[in-house]
Amino acid sequence: LIILNILFPVVIFLGKGMKYEIICMLISIVVLLIYKRYLQIFKFIILYVILSVIAYIISTSKIILLADLFGTLVYIFLRMIPVMMIAYILVKDIKSNELLASFEQIHLPKKLMLSITVTLRFFPTYKLEMKMIRESLKMRNIKILGVLDSSSFNENEFNI
Repeated sequence: LIILNILFPVVIFLGKGMKYEIICMLISIVVLLIYKRYLQIFKFIILYVILSVIAYIISTSKIILLADLFGTLVYIFLRMIPVMMIAYILVKDIKSNELLASFEQIHLPKKLMLSITVTLRFFPTYKLEMKMIRESLKMRNIKILGVLDSSSFNENEFNI
């Protein structure tokens, strides 16, 4: 999985044509099937279709600035979906000791092994913390829309 996650971006971005992207997508789908992640396969395919439609709309657009800025962004996200599919398995299903053992097999330096492992283990923790923060704000009736909504505050809430 680690090798696939390293090779996919190189193959997708340096390969000419859609065939490399489709091959990487099919390999990613097979890996998710092996791990029985059917809902994630469905979500990634829906995301891929939506981004493909957006890319088509942007490419047929007559607005050059829109095509240049957003087209590039959508193109990058579209090409990275197979990488995200494999990374999902690395974050969700692979234990830290299995990950470290696989890094040792490919003779990765220890400092790099630990930093990658800690980084991959951080994502679920971050998601859990964000969920707790959202629930806490919801209980306090505080709404965040980019900035704190001043209408959700009243002076009695902040008395010490």
